[in-house]
Amino acid sequence: MIHFHAGFRLNTPGNGYEVVVNNNTAYMASAGAGVHVIDVKDKSNPYLVRTIDTPGGAQSLILEKDYLYIADGTSLIIIK
Repeated sequence: MIHFHAGFRLNTPGNGYEVVVNNNTAYMASAGAGVHVIDVKDKSNPYLVRTIDTPGGAQSLILEKDYLYIADGTSLIIIK
């Protein structure tokens, strides 16, 4: 679940471990539920764009340039 500064929230599957934001897109590591990609352009109406299924448990994220690095259990996943 993501809570927004104005009291808005978006329920998502799994437990949130880490969130990184780039422009109007938030990426949330959500353990066994993968990585949720969330449009946060309108803070009063965020919505889930898609979920990236990962083989392990997504725990940590780094967003650098055009790449999303995901610490996923015992693996590193890199997505462009």
